[in-house]
Amino acid sequence: RLEAALWGDITDYLIKADRLDDALHASRLAVGLAERVGDAYAALEQRVRRAGLFADRNEREHALATLLALADEAQAGGHAWPLQLALNDAAEIGAGLGDYERTLTIDRRLLAVSRAAGDDVNVYRNLASVAHDQRMLGQLDSCRVNLERAVAVFERTGNEQDRFQMAALAAKYYCHVGRFDVADSLLTAAAGPSDAQATAREQALILLEILPQAVEIGRPDLAYAAMARLRQLERALQDTGPDQNLRADFELASARLLAHQGEFRLAAEALVRAEAAVGTQGGPG
Repeated sequence: RLEAALWGDITDYLIKADRLDDALHASRLAVGLAERVGDAYAALEQRVRRAGLFADRNEREHALATLLALADEAQAGGHAWPLQLALNDAAEIGAGLGDYERTLTIDRRLLAVSRAAGDDVNVYRNLASVAHDQRMLGQLDSCRVNLERAVAVFERTGNEQDRFQMAALAAKYYCHVGRFDVADSLLTAAAGPSDAQATAREQALILLEILPQAVEIGRPDLAYAAMARLRQLERALQDTGPDQNLRADFELASARLLAHQGEFRLAAEALVRAEAAVGTQGGPG
C-alpha cells in the first residue's frame, strides 16, 4: 500500500519533469500495487490520476471519456474524493477542448455532488463554473442568474480569500456584455484602494480573454469596445514570467479582429507592434 502511494507521488514528479512515458509507467505500477493489496479506493484514485496523464500526453478525448467512466465508478462506490477529482479534471479537459456543452453537463454534476455533501465552498465555486460555461455558450441570462446565486452563497459561507476571484468571474460577464464600468467597479471594490494596478491588470487579462471570444461569436461591436478599453489599460499589461508576452497577445488579437473586419492596413500595423513587442520582451510563444 505504501509503495503504491510512493509510485503515485513519483508519477506527479515525472509529469512536472515532462517525462510523460516514464510517468505512465510509474502510474501503472501505482495502480497495480493498490489493486494487489485489495485497496479499491487507492486504486481508483490512482486510475483517476493516470487518466489525467492521458490529457498531458495530448490524448484528451480518451482522457475525458476515461474520467467520466471513473466518475461513474466512484459515485457507484460512494468514493467522494475520486469522484470530485475525476469530474474536476474532466471539466478542465472539456473546457480545453472548447466543448462547453459537455463541460456544462460535468459542472452541473459537480454542483449536485457539492450540494449533496453540504460543501458550500464548492457550491459557489461550481455555480461560478456553470455560469462561465453558460457565458461561453452565449446563455447570458442563465449566466447572470447563476453568478448571482454563486455570490449569494459566497456572501453567506465563503472563504474571504475567494473574494477577488468571485469579483473577477462576475467582471468577465460584465465585460462580455460591454459593461466595462461595472466590471471595473467590481474589481476595485474586491481588491481595495491600495491594489489599483493589480485591479487594472486583472481587468486587462479579462479583456484579453473577451476580445478573441467576441470575434469568434460574431460580436465585432463588443470586440472593438474591448480593444479600445485594452488600449487604455495598456500600461497594466505587465508580464509575470518568461512565457508571457501580454502586449504581443493584445496586438495579435487586435490584428485578427481588424483583418476579420477588412481593416487590413490597421491589422498590419498591429502585427508590426506585435513583432516589436516580441523583440523587446521575448516569450517563446
